[in-house]
Amino acid sequence: MNVHHAFIAVGSVLVLVQGVKLIGTVSNIRWIFRRGPDFIAEINAHENDFTESAYWTALDRSGGRNVLPLGVLEYPLIRAASRRGPAVKAMVRFIRHGIYDFTALGLYIALFLFLAGTPILDPPPAVATLAWASATLAVLQLLAFYGEACVSYARIGSYGLGFHGAGRYFENRASGTYLAEVKTLVGAAIYSLFISTLILYFAVGQGARFGALTVTRETVPGILSDLLTCLYYSVAVFFTADTPEPENGMARLAVGIIILQAACALILAVTSASIHIAPEPPTAEPAPAEEAEPVPVNRPGNHLLTGFLLGAAVVGAAALMRRRNRGD
Repeated sequence: MNVHHAFIAVGSVLVLVQGVKLIGTVSNIRWIFRRGPDFIAEINAHENDFTESAYWTALDRSGGRNVLPLGVLEYPLIRAASRRGPAVKAMVRFIRHGIYDFTALGLYIALFLFLAGTPILDPPPAVATLAWASATLAVLQLLAFYGEACVSYARIGSYGLGFHGAGRYFENRASGTYLAEVKTLVGAAIYSLFISTLILYFAVGQGARFGALTVTRETVPGILSDLLTCLYYSVAVFFTADTPEPENGMARLAVGIIILQAACALILAVTSASIHIAPEPPTAEPAPAEEAEPVPVNRPGNHLLTGFLLGAAVVGAAALMRRRNRGD
């Protein structure tokens, strides 16, 4: 097998794994919406005797094994491996965390986009097609990630703590719930910037034209400088909507992808803050039965709607200001 065939084989496997991961994330969203509250209730029932076994039981009783394609968070596979020998256990955990994990996939996607977008490596045309498919799936995966978080906030009031961090639920809760959420959100933002940088780098090599962004790709120092330039514009677009002046459709598509991710991240951040920072309703002495009135209760779904509207308003205001500045 020559280098070109290896490029195509690796790209095909990567796209396949990304597709499976996207299906799993969408299935997770459905499970969280339908069974998320049951899952948290099962965990809270074992507050005084929470163990790994209790965690498996909570997932079993809330239908976690039925989430396609490998069960929610792939726990049936991990639990089965934990009952085998050390070699099998290590191999399964490596596949789960070193290949199928969200962060690991991001590294592989970025590396593949870099290799496919560097002409001095002379990748075959089929690699460009696979790279576009990989970039598209990466963006869809990020959008699914943000959607998964929003649904988790709405149904169980947490994401980094109540879903991805459920194996250390009580430990994280004791140390402060918002810290677990911030770590998850920061990780998602870094992931978005990382992928966006390589999408810009790859898009320029495929014909995207920008008035303020050019790349050389001729030497190793030049490639490193190009990557830093793409990182700069990725950060600028993500946080300020200051674009590198796209001049054709492909360039506008690349910039639009970054802005879309930034909008989702902002809405999710405001949503998280609205849930955790919102004041608790004051407690009062109960009134006589004939004068009693219902006491308003803060619900995750209400904060989700508030956060979504606030985030959407900020995104809309930023877009209007950007357009007005261009007009001036």
